[in-house]
Amino acid sequence: MGHRSLKPASKVMYINGVTIRGKLVVAASGAVTSWNGYGIASVTKESGDGQYTFVFSDTWNKLVGFNGSVMNASAAGLSVELLSEDVDNTTTPVCVVQVGTAGDGTAADIASGGTLFLEWHLMNSARPVGNTVT
Repeated sequence: MGHRSLKPASKVMYINGVTIRGKLVVAASGAVTSWNGYGIASVTKESGDGQYTFVFSDTWNKLVGFNGSVMNASAAGLSVELLSEDVDNTTTPVCVVQVGTAGDGTAADIASGGTLFLEWHLMNSARPVGNTVT
């Protein structure tokens, strides 16, 4: 599990909540220029347009939330969505993020000089979140 000395940023309704934030700066064709943030071991630009794989430095019990936004150098109207997550994988805890056009979701690369801002809300406890509704 994520055994880092993290400072609490806010009060949350679940046990041992942690937020990982960072920004990804891209070059031509959405290639990774730099990642600025803690808790991510590596970022890979996949072959598909606008698709990135983030490998976490630590394993987490559960992903409870995700936010992403694009500050694009030349175009507006891009959205960010989480394609898949496996944060509790003990070998390679990972999330795959997709950037696309906001209107129809068509995969799109961020223009050179653009920035992808990301935030993951994770849980470092095996306790369930909230009530189960059936």
